[in-house]
Amino acid sequence: MATLTRPDAVVGGLNDWLTTCVPEEKRVAAVSDMNQKLLSSQVLRLAGSARFTESDANYIRDCLLLGDFAGATWEKADAATSAGFASDTDRVVRLFNELVRFVAILPQSEQRVPVGLYEVLVTGRGRPEDRIWIFAEALRQRQIDAVLLETDAPPTEGSSSLPEICQQLVAVIADNQVLLFDPLRGTAVPTAEDAGPIVTKPAGMEALSAGERWKGCRVRLIAQPAAFAPRMNILQAGLNADKAAVLYEELAGGNSEIQPLIERVVGASGGAWTKDQIAIWEYPEMAVISANSLAEDQKQQYRDLMRPFDTPFERDPLKSDSLVNDPGFTEDGQSEEVMMARRIQILEERIQKMTESSEEMFGKPSRRLLKARIEQIAGVADISMLQQLQQVRLASMEESIEVEIKVTDKKIATAEVALPEAIRSVHRGATSDTLYWTSLCQVSRGDTGAAVTTLRNYRRQYPEEKWVYPSMICEAILLIESNDLPPARELLVQADQEANPERIRVQWLLSRLPAE
Repeated sequence: MATLTRPDAVVGGLNDWLTTCVPEEKRVAAVSDMNQKLLSSQVLRLAGSARFTESDANYIRDCLLLGDFAGATWEKADAATSAGFASDTDRVVRLFNELVRFVAILPQSEQRVPVGLYEVLVTGRGRPEDRIWIFAEALRQRQIDAVLLETDAPPTEGSSSLPEICQQLVAVIADNQVLLFDPLRGTAVPTAEDAGPIVTKPAGMEALSAGERWKGCRVRLIAQPAAFAPRMNILQAGLNADKAAVLYEELAGGNSEIQPLIERVVGASGGAWTKDQIAIWEYPEMAVISANSLAEDQKQQYRDLMRPFDTPFERDPLKSDSLVNDPGFTEDGQSEEVMMARRIQILEERIQKMTESSEEMFGKPSRRLLKARIEQIAGVADISMLQQLQQVRLASMEESIEVEIKVTDKKIATAEVALPEAIRSVHRGATSDTLYWTSLCQVSRGDTGAAVTTLRNYRRQYPEEKWVYPSMICEAILLIESNDLPPARELLVQADQEANPERIRVQWLLSRLPAE
């Protein structure tokens, strides 16, 4: 589902299954009255459809991918313990840290085409809101609830406590308690006793009740519109065990026997939150609707955004017979040198014109980078993943092609022709991305030394590219975890720049490190 270019084929299969295999009385299930009261008219229209849509196919794909992502993270957390079984708190913290590393923050000035959760994951760049959204959706696949807390109260002057200076926090309900996370600074909220830069034991409700800022805060439920559709409950029940996923969320009750999400959230707060404070967070709804209704110019921007994931491009060997044909040029009486120069000129003109047709220009997309990236998000971090990324990187370094040119009936020459700038630009994006993602794979493998080397190589080779600041932060975190604090501080000082979209995170880390 992640690599198909036509999701309508998936949708057709789902609707055929719905018609053929599901009794009619279940197929026509409507959104309950209790749930309707909490849904906007637009979400209600999407959730109330009796048939699956292309948006549903995207949602199911996201759930399956995030299920693999969360499952792999759970396994890593378990493997890191001597008993082989970690607490849910440790697993959730690890998931949050993995996500923050996987999704860097976009600059506020960068106007990107509207995209969904999947595109944020694959490209590895998004807004703080995207981190919140992905975190909650991944936790749902492990049957763990998470909500967004928002306050309009101004930050407490002179305070360094995160609950006193944040406007948004994510509250995760795990191990019979509430765990707090700050998506903007990329950290779990530390307890009052924790002064270290890396927080492994998040603060809970006590951190919110210590002051006045979070009393009466807004509590927002995080879910895509499709999660409230009765058809998702039907599909969820029909999935095989090896592809099980949490697709349906019982909001207030009336559509299933699942305990409603609102009741679970209110109960977990110990009475701190009431039903009147709870509503659905609008961001996922707006993101999904915007991504599904792109204007024509935005569709081209989307294609440009995702084009590097088609690499490497596969082309048949080019020969002059198919490319060089200029009826206005007479070869009779011309020297070989003149004919050769003319043919190369015509060839270059023809290749430049190929930019008018993306398929002819780029060749057949292998989509090897997309497939490798999806596997990486799903938790694959073995040697084969490193090899895949390296192979894609090498193949994408191509900047020219060899073309056979027929000079005479008995003589064939080979010419090197530069690829159009549009192709070279896509290749450059793929080669720089794969190097950075190689470092993330090394981090996931626990190979700190190799990861640090790769991150430094990235900055040397691509000093102006988009992963420079994320690479600095990632390396600093690795150095802190290795207790190598002076170079970590030096790196963070370098990253403390206005151009860095995650400057707030950098400054928070610096405030937690020793001065010397």
